[in-house]
Amino acid sequence: MWSIGCIIAEFFTKKVFIRANTSEEYLDSLIAMLGMPSKAIQSEIRSSKYLQYMKEKEKSIKRLTWQELVP
Repeated sequence: MWSIGCIIAEFFTKKVFIRANTSEEYLDSLIAMLGMPSKAIQSEIRSSKYLQYMKEKEKSIKRLTWQELVP
């Protein structure tokens, strides 16, 4: 479902929906779009490195509205 949503967003915006060269850039994009995962989902994240990264970056990343993501 996520991939289909990204493809639909690309049809509307005519550009790549999530442009990331590294895992960290991708996580930054996800936090900007969706915010931090719930505690239940956080407990399922296997990489403590990436979970810690998200927790540290959460406050410095501006949340985007859907209007900003898909104008």
